[in-house]
Amino acid sequence: MTPWAPGNKIAPGAGTREAARGTGEGVDPRGTRRANRGRPIMKLHGLLVLAAGLLAAADVPKGGAGKDDLKRLQGTWSTVSVERGGVAAPEEEARKIKLTVRGNQYTLTGEEEPIEGTLELNPARRPKELDAVRNKGPDAGKTIKGIYELKGDTLRVCLGAPGKSRPTGFDTGRGGGEMLYVHKRAKR
Repeated sequence: MTPWAPGNKIAPGAGTREAARGTGEGVDPRGTRRANRGRPIMKLHGLLVLAAGLLAAADVPKGGAGKDDLKRLQGTWSTVSVERGGVAAPEEEARKIKLTVRGNQYTLTGEEEPIEGTLELNPARRPKELDAVRNKGPDAGKTIKGIYELKGDTLRVCLGAPGKSRPTGFDTGRGGGEMLYVHKRAKR
């Protein structure tokens, strides 16, 4: 029941400006005195709104934070090492491979045929996640799920086999067909 509805009896002072602001003593509709009863509720409401805002800011969508890491990935990367199934590729073979990132497009050259595709990053996860959708090369049209770590000029990427689950660590010895690439930013 609304106190302002026609026919309702409002106690003296209940409709005053001081009572509405909760800054002075007023009288509630039951006729009892109150002093600043609304202020603690307003403080609680303000804290809840602040907490909700902080939680919303902390929940970063894929695109937002992913853009920062994507910016840092731009350019050409030389491959330092490649590992598959716990076995390292010969160093001279690994050094032939180059990774180039432009926008969200990537190209991996130096293998049998160039591999091209698009990247989607999710740095909010631990370890950071990436999805590489291949447009050209072996497994074209498939999404390769992986994880990455970007520290300074070193990029580590561990990819699962096409159509398989995402690796949980930078270890390829589990027999799931994972590949680990270690790249260094190419000197200009």
